[in-house]
Amino acid sequence: MKFRAIFISLFITILTSSFSQTRDVVRVACFSYPPNLITDRLGAGPGRPKGAIVQVWENYIAPEAGIKIEWIGPYPFTRAMAMLESGEADAIQHLSRTPDRTARFIFSDKPVMWGRQGILVLKSEKARELSKPEGPGNRKIAMIGDGYLAPFLLHNKKNLNIIEVFGEDAGQKIVRMLLSGRIWGAYFTFPDVLLYYAALERRLDDVKVISFPGSDSDEVTYAAMSKKLDPAITRRINSAITKVSGTYNYPGMTRKIFNEINR
Repeated sequence: MKFRAIFISLFITILTSSFSQTRDVVRVACFSYPPNLITDRLGAGPGRPKGAIVQVWENYIAPEAGIKIEWIGPYPFTRAMAMLESGEADAIQHLSRTPDRTARFIFSDKPVMWGRQGILVLKSEKARELSKPEGPGNRKIAMIGDGYLAPFLLHNKKNLNIIEVFGEDAGQKIVRMLLSGRIWGAYFTFPDVLLYYAALERRLDDVKVISFPGSDSDEVTYAAMSKKLDPAITRRINSAITKVSGTYNYPGMTRKIFNEINR
């Protein structure tokens, strides 16, 4: 009887251990968004991407949710969203919530990243703020195709002469357009992306970030999951994000990575 009890106890221990080591694989589609997500082409090195949002998924969300992250991509931003909608991807690294996207995807209740907004312009530009709805006249402001626009910019999009740039390297294209004088300003939800590309061009000292109405408060983005993902896994991811959101200093994480890359 004693031997049998020991055998049963050992069997349960092995079974429990094996179960605890089994983690659901979640395919997270990624797009270049340095220093939040840096791909091999932008200095991450071979293998998986790196960056602040990669750390959030791997060091905070995954352990709490009991999942294993499989990074797929990088893809152009529009392609990553299409994959999320079709179910080719289970989640996307981060996304701003809009009515259209809320109808297509499942968003976490709490944000995964946050930071201040702004518009990148040449340092020679005299303006410190974009405060008028008509903006810089007929001069253009470029943004990533199908990207998020802050309320002030969205409501005045036509007057501000905002154009969209598509492709995996959209951010780099936009910065080069700015540096060559082809556009007046550049907008991403988080301007540190554009500053990163300016640093790659060795032109960081030639640009600056100016404000616009509403940019004095933090913008937040969320994890977005496919509606075709197992609802139980979706709930675990959302619960994990609710628990860990706010336990890390996201702006501090991006600053550290930016400084390390651009020494």
